[in-house]
Amino acid sequence: MKKLFTTAILALSILMIYCNDSVKPKNTANEVLDLFVSSVNDKNLDSLNAVFSSKAKIYEQGSVDDSWEHYRDGHLGKEIEEMQEMTFSVEVAESLVNKEMALLQGNYLIKGEMQGQQINSAGLVTLSMQVEEDMRKIVHLQFSRGCK
Repeated sequence: MKKLFTTAILALSILMIYCNDSVKPKNTANEVLDLFVSSVNDKNLDSLNAVFSSKAKIYEQGSVDDSWEHYRDGHLGKEIEEMQEMTFSVEVAESLVNKEMALLQGNYLIKGEMQGQQINSAGLVTLSMQVEEDMRKIVHLQFSRGCK
């Protein structure tokens, strides 16, 4: 994982050199992250539509959803609707941001109650964003459980 992150940093650094004349996005990576987290907590799928690219890939605990719509309709939307007293947070540990892309890595925590059972899921999260039509959008989201 560390080698992958180092390679990604190197690749994005090279990309930064060649993207100096690009248009500055209308939103920041932190604004996208904040809207993502608050929209999950508010169970607001319409706001989540604004932060995800239609071509996003989502990797969660070993499964892959090949589009935002597939993840939203077949997975996330159903889960956040069913979960009671839900809280979701992301703490960014490392980030690399330029005009065209952003890579954020950190830890996530989701707590709540679903079907009478307490949910307490924590682990690692990686978000990659790309500028589409002057706005940063999530193109890659990966959740994985932390090492024990």
